[in-house]
Amino acid sequence: MRSLRTSSAILFALLVTACGDKAKPRVEKLTPTAPAVAAPVEPVAAAPPAPAPDAAPAVAEAAAPVLAPPTVETPAAEPLPATFEERMKLGKKHAARGEVDEALAAFTAASALRPADAAPHVEMARVLIADNDPASAGEQADIALEKAPASSAAWNTKGRVLFIERQVDGAIYAFTRATEANPTNAWAWNNLGLALMSAGKLDEAIEALETATGLPEGEGYMFNNLGVAYERRHRLVEARSAYKQGAALGSSQARQSLIKLDEQTAMAEDGAPAIDDTH
Repeated sequence: MRSLRTSSAILFALLVTACGDKAKPRVEKLTPTAPAVAAPVEPVAAAPPAPAPDAAPAVAEAAAPVLAPPTVETPAAEPLPATFEERMKLGKKHAARGEVDEALAAFTAASALRPADAAPHVEMARVLIADNDPASAGEQADIALEKAPASSAAWNTKGRVLFIERQVDGAIYAFTRATEANPTNAWAWNNLGLALMSAGKLDEAIEALETATGLPEGEGYMFNNLGVAYERRHRLVEARSAYKQGAALGSSQARQSLIKLDEQTAMAEDGAPAIDDTH
């Protein structure tokens, strides 16, 4: 279970300690110790009867040699850096490698140095989202919001969790709070656009996605999302332009969307009915 592994990682990090928001959508209880069980007592074998006076003495068999088990050396745990910044950096490195437990341990150790800082909890939530554990991610996002109620990153992360859980209205609220806290958060605007599009609010979605792509941090996939919203509104010229910009920024999704749109347009010009499967 994820909550067990997350708790283990946190406990590990705390024991060790004692001795921009670029999240992209595509959208920790200790287990009680079991009671000790007494080892069974082996019955004592009765002494063998004394041999008869005329019995031949028993010949003892040679005991087989007992081999000692091989010694297995346990690798020493990687020492944690001393500073908050270095622990955060280490956690992000582990996260980028997909090393979930190690990342959670590093971020928990960072939080131990700055208990009031929300950033480690935001990062833990992102790791857990990527690990397909939205329930645990939601817990971390809530902790982040308790520590920093005006954090755009925390609201955006909470929105991602809600969107994954298909709580669209809650996601729209969280993403809106994220954009209000930081109007230059392109990722929150993009996520808000996706949530609005999911709710069928195309005009509002287009407005949010136009804001996202109009910011310096706007990325290729955001242009693809905008193109999809345009296309669903039958604004095909604008959709094609958005797809081209997204493709130019390296989005493979945008390239595929552009090819598909051009194929449909060519079919329509040839007199064949265009296939609209964008809904």
